[in-house]
Amino acid sequence: MRRLGTLLALLLGFAVWPAAASPPSTAVSLVISELDPDQSGQDTLEFVELAGPPGMPLAGYRLVFFSAGSTPPRAYRVVRLDGQQLDARGRLVVGSPLVANVAVVAWEINGLQNGGGTPDAVALYRDDAAPLIPTPAGLVDVVVYGDRDDPSFRARFDPRNPPPLQPLDRPTTAIGRTSSGSFASDLPPSPGFPNAPVRLNELLGDGSVELLGTPGTSLGTARLQVWDGAGSLLAERPLSGVLSRGGSFPGGLLLPPFAAAVPAAGETRVLILLAEGEVVDALALGGQPGPLLQQFGLPLAPLPREGLAVGRVGGLGAAFGPVIPSGGGPNQLPPVATVAIGEARGPAGLPLRCPGPPAWSGRTVRLEGVVTARLRRGGENIAVLQDEGDGDPLSADAILLPGLVELAVGERVVVRGSPTLREGQAVLANAVLEQRLGSAALPSPLVIPAGPLTPCDWARWDSMRVLLPAGAVAASPRVLLAGGDSLVDVLLPGGFPSGALPRVLGREASRTGVSEAVLIRLTAEALRAADLTAVLPPLRTFDTLPGEVVGVVTHWRRRWGLAVTERPLIAEGTLLPPPPLAAEGSALRLATFNVRDLFDALDDPTDPDDNLGAPHVPATLAAYRARLEALAQLVLGRLGAPDLLALQEVEDQDLCREGGQLSGHCSTTDGADGTIDVLQDLEAVLARQPGAPPYRALADRAGRDERGILSAFLYRLDRLTLLGEAQAQNAVAEPIVVADGVSEQLFTRAPLVARFRTSAGDLLIAVAVHLKSDPTDFRPRRSAQAAWVAQLLQGEARQDPRVLLAALGDFNTPLGSLALAPLAAALPGGTLFSTMAGVPPAQRYSYLFDGVAEPIDDLWLSPTLAARLQERAVLHLAADWPDLAPGERGTPRLSDHDPVVASFGPTARYQAFIPLALRSERRGSPRRARVGGRRSGGRPLPRWSIPRWCGAPRGARSPRRASRGR
Repeated sequence: MRRLGTLLALLLGFAVWPAAASPPSTAVSLVISELDPDQSGQDTLEFVELAGPPGMPLAGYRLVFFSAGSTPPRAYRVVRLDGQQLDARGRLVVGSPLVANVAVVAWEINGLQNGGGTPDAVALYRDDAAPLIPTPAGLVDVVVYGDRDDPSFRARFDPRNPPPLQPLDRPTTAIGRTSSGSFASDLPPSPGFPNAPVRLNELLGDGSVELLGTPGTSLGTARLQVWDGAGSLLAERPLSGVLSRGGSFPGGLLLPPFAAAVPAAGETRVLILLAEGEVVDALALGGQPGPLLQQFGLPLAPLPREGLAVGRVGGLGAAFGPVIPSGGGPNQLPPVATVAIGEARGPAGLPLRCPGPPAWSGRTVRLEGVVTARLRRGGENIAVLQDEGDGDPLSADAILLPGLVELAVGERVVVRGSPTLREGQAVLANAVLEQRLGSAALPSPLVIPAGPLTPCDWARWDSMRVLLPAGAVAASPRVLLAGGDSLVDVLLPGGFPSGALPRVLGREASRTGVSEAVLIRLTAEALRAADLTAVLPPLRTFDTLPGEVVGVVTHWRRRWGLAVTERPLIAEGTLLPPPPLAAEGSALRLATFNVRDLFDALDDPTDPDDNLGAPHVPATLAAYRARLEALAQLVLGRLGAPDLLALQEVEDQDLCREGGQLSGHCSTTDGADGTIDVLQDLEAVLARQPGAPPYRALADRAGRDERGILSAFLYRLDRLTLLGEAQAQNAVAEPIVVADGVSEQLFTRAPLVARFRTSAGDLLIAVAVHLKSDPTDFRPRRSAQAAWVAQLLQGEARQDPRVLLAALGDFNTPLGSLALAPLAAALPGGTLFSTMAGVPPAQRYSYLFDGVAEPIDDLWLSPTLAARLQERAVLHLAADWPDLAPGERGTPRLSDHDPVVASFGPTARYQAFIPLALRSERRGSPRRARVGGRRSGGRPLPRWSIPRWCGAPRGARSPRRASRGR
């Protein structure tokens, strides 16, 4: 008998023939060998397989997943492979946790685009290159797949030799590289093994073996071998026949009994399937796992029990487990014992890790309970199941059931599936409905206790029906503040009235040691019967809920919240009044306003994301016109007809020949007249307002980002004279590392720079800014963007110390964060000055994020301009108001940001500036900066400071904490 050496060769994937083992056929390159992006129902078995020399280290390699559905095509996922290496078979599997032989778990469910409508791609890059936009630089291999071709998308990877489009696989097959190097889209999934049109599927108790694969495949020279745990070949059988279509699988063939395949108690058997001389599949079962099987990643499957077989559970890409004999059809799971939801979930990780993975993660359980709610997540309907509990206070007694959309609230059911953690919340993966037991009473809600609460508390109540006591107050639209208000004195001593508490309580509140207030996200995702929108009406800041609130605990965007299931009572609160602002009398008035997705109502054929029906696109021309009218009234009214207004998030579309969309002269040609359509329309609406001064819009389409938005200016023709053309500063070619080796140009939304001569003869240089939003990965980029703006202003000031300089816009991080430290750069005559720093503390916010009041919109001024400052204010006209719910009548709010405005006199008013504290974005502790100095006993500090004009009121202090901006 051939012994251990031959089995080693087999498991390594070398060609083995009946006579003897042949020399290893070593791979010479690393390639993407297999891809399975789509399965029936929930995509729980998605994976990408790499193949190359066994043991090859993968440091510096990245898998980048692209979609052609955006303009330009962009990456939607990057997986770093540092620290990984190919296994002894020369394979590495990246995918979801239920995939057999997976080495890198990169997502839980629905992680890959399916290639429908527009093509998608998986690309392998090396040398730390992982671009967000397809490029041939650093490309090792790429697979482009889909049901519709896009030659321009394929050419981005290699203009001279574009990769071919691979047809979509069926839900039961995969896209795999064949022995010839070409691809086939009808192969059975084989993660961790060479690709072949046939695989093992099932072993019955009598030794019969079922094969499945591509219909019509002739087994030819395929062979089946049986080895024992010591590495001895026990039996071998040449195979013959053709795979015929059967059940929902591609094709199947049941082989006659093979007695040696079934081990006795305590023995181990390894079944090896060879095709074209290669090991294409293997199954180890029985006995104890030895070093050999552990080394080559062959987990032991259980022995066939009476009435059961051993088969792949969940499809051909899954591992082996006990199944009901299928007879050529899909493998069915055997019945399992019913357990309590709390037992299935268990207190795993509590209280050290909250939430931890379910105790029965990956194992099949049977649960019985009552449906307490239905949720909507990303367009997916999910049922919530809760039972009577297992008596363990550390484990939740509810779980989410994705995919079971037919269940009704108040229905008692029996379901089966595998508990797993998805996006921080426990779900029953592969949920199957077994029985419907009729209607039942909903369980009594758990009363949320007063006092300190931690994330572990919420993890204990995950998905359970709970009751929030009366008296909660809205900290911002959709966010409630429950509990005491003693945080006022802790967070902001002496500066805020008690009514301002919701504006300042944030994520770092627990670090203060006072936890009498709890921040809760209130969502309208819970569905009752056919009423999808009336469960939760919109809230405004300071609204109160005088009654109890009932809902289920959910987890979204790293925060626990409450999905309301019963409409609560709402008492309207009182907003802090916006400060008065004189409309006339200033020599110069500047303002900035992020208008949030100012799109017209016209489809842009060049932009697949700009279409009617998208949430940011007005449904009708009348709705679009009404929004422009409201914006025009704001400009001429509360903003006081500013000389210069910076706008962010303006649509870049240019299809109209003249006068904008409202004139009715629109073409279907991109770049029809060289002017932004929305800005043309805004000019026209402003001109129709009684007594309105003449306005002109400025923009540069080269500054737009991938969403088709850009920054722009509106300026008064009677007060400012444009010197030259405004230019988007997008020529910054040097890339900056953002995260996971991904690099891009410095600006995705380029600043817009314009030069003006004021009516008083001064030179004004203005920069419209919209920095990168706040996710942690983009902090280095945002800091570099701020430094670039500071350097631009410094250069202008050196050329002419008398010039008036202003950077206006959305800086996407709170005043005082270290990311903005470069903006406090020294200029001739002083330092740059933040207008927001002089706003009274109770008014110092322009955006609300999860109840956190953030001063992220600002005007940064040169000393020459700041010395003329007369008045400045944040006009709270939008951020405190909610968006209208779908189908709700009323006036929609203009934006989720508030505008910031400042007026200036003809001559200097203030002379001295003093520094403010800088605050890290990662911590809440301030750092006092001095220009060019050292703090006693500390490290060198940056050569910048955040100044405050000496005449500011006492309350004009730095914010006490940092928070996330958008």
